[in-house]
Amino acid sequence: MKHYIAIIEPGDEKHAYGVRFPDLPAVHSASDEGLEDAIKQAGKAVRFYAEDIDEMPAARPYDEIVKEALSDPDHDPAAAFVAIPFFVDGERVVKVTLTLPAGVKEAIDATAKARGQSRSAFMTAAAKRVLEDI
Repeated sequence: MKHYIAIIEPGDEKHAYGVRFPDLPAVHSASDEGLEDAIKQAGKAVRFYAEDIDEMPAARPYDEIVKEALSDPDHDPAAAFVAIPFFVDGERVVKVTLTLPAGVKEAIDATAKARGQSRSAFMTAAAKRVLEDI
């Protein structure tokens, strides 16, 4: 899984948290709800951007982006550097074996069945939801 580094500048009572990606200059996001929401919005912005292009740009190492940002005289020293995970849907499918408590497996199967999904489809959807909120 790829990670793109977001630079999140803090908000205040009058300004939203601002999000930008040095490796994705066309991608910006913001949140009035605080840092955690700004991180969620950043992930959504990257996925939205990826829908409209054929190939995602290379993601540079964290240290390189931090060094570059810190050398910029306009860099806000209170900004946070956050690695935003990015994965491509439609990748090849692989078989995995999981060990789960029996009650959890039963709950997964019942919920998947009620939604008209297979266990694999349910587990994939649940994992993606968690990964998107990281």
